[in-house]
Amino acid sequence: AHLQPTQTASGQLVRNTPNEELLWSYTVQLAAILRAAHATGLALRSAALSATKVLLTPVGRLKVCGLGVAEALSGEVVPANSDDLLALQREDVAAMGQLLLQLACAVGSLPSPSLDFASVHYSPEFV
Repeated sequence: AHLQPTQTASGQLVRNTPNEELLWSYTVQLAAILRAAHATGLALRSAALSATKVLLTPVGRLKVCGLGVAEALSGEVVPANSDDLLALQREDVAAMGQLLLQLACAVGSLPSPSLDFASVHYSPEFV
């Protein structure tokens, strides 16, 4: 929803950047999703945390889709409590941060998410 451009009255395409309060809501929801998955010994994998796989419901709730696709395609299951699983879970946290940065920087024609942009438009606590 935030990455899809909309057309202004003048015909210009712009993206709908979420405000900081909404980004905090997304942060809490994504952290809860990661906590639940990681507590059961799973990793979501970065592909499941891409902007194309995280859906926004009409009431502002996030839903993560595409879970288990990487495992199904590769036929590989990472054993619980392994170093590989811990590494994948760390990658999940990094992917969550990248997704939030992408949402925070969904303005105009920025070529890529930028911490510099985010630090100017959001509080230090968020960035």
